[in-house]
Amino acid sequence: MTYSTDKPFTSLDDQLKMLKNRGMKIDNMDYAKQVLLNNNYYSVINGYKDPFLRKDNMGEILKPEMFIYRTTFSDVYTLYGFDRDLRNTVLNYLLVFESRLKSIISYEFAQKFPDPYSYLNIVNYSDDISDLSNVLKNLKNLSLKLNRGRNERYGKPSIIHYVKQHTHVPLWVLVNTLTFGEIQYFYDALDQDLKEKVARDFSEYYKLHWRASEKIDTGELKSLIIIANLFRNVCAHDERFYNYSLRIKIRKSLFSKYYVNNPMFDDLEKPVDLFGLISLLALVLTRKQFRAMTYSVNNLVKKNNYKLKSIGIGEVLDLMGFPKSQWREKIQVKSN
Repeated sequence: MTYSTDKPFTSLDDQLKMLKNRGMKIDNMDYAKQVLLNNNYYSVINGYKDPFLRKDNMGEILKPEMFIYRTTFSDVYTLYGFDRDLRNTVLNYLLVFESRLKSIISYEFAQKFPDPYSYLNIVNYSDDISDLSNVLKNLKNLSLKLNRGRNERYGKPSIIHYVKQHTHVPLWVLVNTLTFGEIQYFYDALDQDLKEKVARDFSEYYKLHWRASEKIDTGELKSLIIIANLFRNVCAHDERFYNYSLRIKIRKSLFSKYYVNNPMFDDLEKPVDLFGLISLLALVLTRKQFRAMTYSVNNLVKKNNYKLKSIGIGEVLDLMGFPKSQWREKIQVKSN
């Protein structure tokens, strides 16, 4: 078998020489080498170079690639670091939503079906034919988690404990081993009565903490789960986050009722981007949590505004889907 050599190994010196030939300014070669050695050329440069490349009048990157005037190595690495910090900040609050979703689903399901291992019984799920694939996928996920978790050598201590001491594993224990994607299948597999109870619990929580009157219905909650899960996957795989947007269509008009004047939900053709995600997290976080998240994001924006030399932070915000000014005011939630 022969292998292609169109992407041969390139030394750190050659990598930096190539960047300089494309117009990048590198003030400290030793520092730049350490950055690339410890963070990977592909991750730092290929992942974050685009905003710094010359473009034609249509916004298309010119070939061969050349950096815009005054672009420094530190500029690209600053954007890389900004994205890492931004990803970690938002992930913290996606995890809050994930944890609450698991807790509410397991509580409502166990209350309705209290028998041991009732979550493995297909009759306890939706009988709608359109939900069948989700039901089967959910049962498979739960069975695999249970079997792997009870293994004496590499299983989960919590599951092993319940198997030994109580002969069965309650759903509220097993649910903590599920990924966000797996809990999404679980929600989709629920019967309509349970879906409405879960949505009601989120509605009551939202009304309590925001002093709001709007009700989160099952369709809206499903969209929230889909959106959060897709962004969560980006975080889990350490992928570029700041300019990520959904490729799937979401009925954004469903959510305009929750906000005073949010531009995210005016343009129905615009995909859900990071600004959209942050806006929607207001519906599943407390007011205090939401303010803490937006405060942290705003601090990151201000801190990195002074570090970028060749482009302004406004250009980065635009790629994130953020309004050009006063973005925190645009996500104001309606309250009584």
